[in-house]
Amino acid sequence: MLVEDEQLVQGTAFVVAVPGSDTFDTAASLGATFDVGQLGAGGLYFLADIFTWIENDGADFQPLRTIYTLEAGYGPRRGKGQYSLFVKHRSFQDLDSFDALDESYELCGGRYQLDGSPKWRIRAGKYINRADVGYDWDLAVSVTQDLDPIRGRSAYAHAWVHHVSEDGNIGRDGFTDYAVETGVRSYNGIIFFLRYELLRDVDRFGGESDHHLMVGTRYGW
Repeated sequence: MLVEDEQLVQGTAFVVAVPGSDTFDTAASLGATFDVGQLGAGGLYFLADIFTWIENDGADFQPLRTIYTLEAGYGPRRGKGQYSLFVKHRSFQDLDSFDALDESYELCGGRYQLDGSPKWRIRAGKYINRADVGYDWDLAVSVTQDLDPIRGRSAYAHAWVHHVSEDGNIGRDGFTDYAVETGVRSYNGIIFFLRYELLRDVDRFGGESDHHLMVGTRYGW
């Protein structure tokens, strides 16, 4: 589950199993978005998130890589649309293995969200202050559709596509990640979901692409 797929907009915590992955068994995250205050027609916000991929070797859990995300932005609303300008910092910290590189960057860009059903989100930005990554431009699109209730509980389907162009990287000009997810919103903000991801972001995995099915629970407040 990637924070950058724009679905996590409230305070969120989740733990998932990752069957089918060649790299990880479990993932865990804790994050929150804070409303800082109003400025004119829009609001200022700040987001912080910690995401950890974990390997289970049969004896105990071994955290392998932690991803830290900080984002600040400003977003006015126009009817059903929400615009925002943002600066996102992200760093990839090795814990026990991988390539001994600690990649990081800032992404400066804009985001547009069209509320309703379906709910659309699009993001575009430019990478700056890059350390050990060749990222250049960023484009992400996602859509969330409400489904018919399941035993009185609301359900949804979600799809996300993310493309990054690169410069200075021998062997490729960019990569495209994507994910599809379906879930049920249960009691007190708890969500149970099933998600498939194809992730070609090799910097995230120490030189490997990865695809997997994720089964888990998420709590938002």
